Amino acid sequence: MKSRSGTVKLLAVLLCSLPIGGRAVEDAKGSIPPKSVVVFDVWNYFEEANITNTPHRADIIYMLTSLQGIVNREEPRLYLLTALALFDLESKYISDPDRAKRSVTEMDAVWLEYLKEKGWIDPASIVQSDTLAEVVEHFRGEIKGLVKWDVSVGATINAAFMAAGAEDLLPVSNTLADGRLLAWFEKEFPNLKVKLDMSGVFSGGSKKISLDGITFSSCGSAKNDVYRFSIERFMKRRTLNPSWIWYNCDASVWTMEGGWPSAVYGRDLYERLGDQASFQHNGLYNADFWISKRGIFLDLYPWTDSAPSDDPGQRVGEDFKTWNDILEWSYEQRDGKFGVVGGFIPWWIKYTKAQGNPHDAVPGEHQFIRLITSYNMANDADAAFGIANASFFQHMPKIPQEECQWTYPASLALEPETTYIAFLMMDYDGSAWLNQAAISIYRDAERGRIPLNWCINPVLNERVPHAFRYMVENRTELDFFGIESDGAGYISPYYLQQGVRAGRIQTSGIKAYEDFAKTLRKRFGYQYAAFYITSSSEAPWLEMCARLNPAGFGVAEASPPPSVGETPVIKLKYYGPGNISDGTFAQALDEVYSRNLKGNREIHFEPWRCILVNPTQIATVVGEMEKKYPAAKVKIVDWPNLLQLKKQYLNLQGRGK
Repeated sequence: MKSRSGTVKLLAVLLCSLPIGGRAVEDAKGSIPPKSVVVFDVWNYFEEANITNTPHRADIIYMLTSLQGIVNREEPRLYLLTALALFDLESKYISDPDRAKRSVTEMDAVWLEYLKEKGWIDPASIVQSDTLAEVVEHFRGEIKGLVKWDVSVGATINAAFMAAGAEDLLPVSNTLADGRLLAWFEKEFPNLKVKLDMSGVFSGGSKKISLDGITFSSCGSAKNDVYRFSIERFMKRRTLNPSWIWYNCDASVWTMEGGWPSAVYGRDLYERLGDQASFQHNGLYNADFWISKRGIFLDLYPWTDSAPSDDPGQRVGEDFKTWNDILEWSYEQRDGKFGVVGGFIPWWIKYTKAQGNPHDAVPGEHQFIRLITSYNMANDADAAFGIANASFFQHMPKIPQEECQWTYPASLALEPETTYIAFLMMDYDGSAWLNQAAISIYRDAERGRIPLNWCINPVLNERVPHAFRYMVENRTELDFFGIESDGAGYISPYYLQQGVRAGRIQTSGIKAYEDFAKTLRKRFGYQYAAFYITSSSEAPWLEMCARLNPAGFGVAEASPPPSVGETPVIKLKYYGPGNISDGTFAQALDEVYSRNLKGNREIHFEPWRCILVNPTQIATVVGEMEKKYPAAKVKIVDWPNLLQLKKQYLNLQGRGK
């Protein structure tokens, strides 16, 4: 191991602590006990096998995560050491002048050690495999064959993932890295045949598509023809689960202008970490969970006013039509019940102004959320930060319901001339984010010094139950849970309303969402929501949120009324790690404290949405303000208290006092 980004020592210590039982040799057929947990260090393998070519590595990752999804479907059996805690750089070291040189935690090694310590994985069952051949051989009996995808049409990787979920086929490309992975299979596993070959089938134009007994006329877009084929091959045959959809960048990154190097997220910060960080940012590790769920895969443009940057020749609106075709099928198969869409619009790669489309990234996010909300689906928002092993993690024990009876401080009495602040730790509405935050942000020396409200969507307990449980079991008396981020899953509640929905379904989705949210909230003891992100304030969705959160809730964009009936509503302020490093967080808090001493002694409520801000950063600034303004009547409170204090205030105002 020569180039593990300064993290070799940590990984070596963790791996050396694993009691390996029955370690298999490279060419020993069937030597791994059948119920073993196979641990495979992907990046060590690449180095030992001298696989330095990025496309070749990617082809292997596409295949390997698909294998994971297949074999981890019923129980945890294959664990990859591959992902990094990139939030070390996004948050932990945000103000460090040497941030770009800091080492990054080997996240999967840390979590594996935790799973062992908890007794959820028997150490004696763990076997470290050293080669790809050994891993494939061990699970050979569960692989039905191969599916060949076409590098010239990036969408075919998503069809290949669907074939993995529906038919237990492993994806291999036709020409990525000159087809080295396919040649490897032909040599090492000649009995694994290509059962579905998409090479040269999809080219757009006006030709007919004919594959696997399915024939139809092209819509003129090769990208969309792939999804039309997938609808016929998988969805209409009901071999996929309509409740689970994965949305992230397809394989178009290999052929777009600039190629893979142009798809680097945060180049200055992450470029030194090479493919390991880029693969994670671009979602290459994420497929396993969705394959284990037999989920639907797609990558489509959410707008109707232009053609997407990855398919500029298509008829305008073709991607949106396909979005609706798939979501409508899913909705009907679910009978309108809520499902989950994982992933996020890949704004640093495609679909935004940076690539020549007319919209910025945040409006693109909101358009995507509007669309899936309109078909009764919530988002598990892995925005630009990937996760490995979710198919493995899903089998870890969820926190028992009896441990979800959250306690909060006694209700405070409203005091005159006081400013109340609640720090809401967010945006933990994506499994990939929570999986990293538990390591990079939550394990902070200053946590427990001031009240902090950890806002985590309960739907994440499906993919990362270990991370949520770790946080709860290691909480202090000033760490508060049972608070959603932006719904049970990320939605735009305005688009649950009848007649304003963004898709073909115009009947109300409010009851379906309430049923979905109530089930999750009851199971995990949730009583509060931090906020909802939506475009405007309308009675139906506000009343729904008041029913779910009678103690009160927040909003992000809309200008809300002060209350809905007896339920207080409050708008949140936003602060991110950049506001820490540039001093604006401290400046804003200074203004809050100084205002309290400059004659503006009215009661104020300050809910601060702190995205990727860590406890030390907040506690340090609060400490500075307390020293600078010792006479200020400013109190840091928990979220339930902020809401009930706001309700006291509204009641006083209503009585004319």
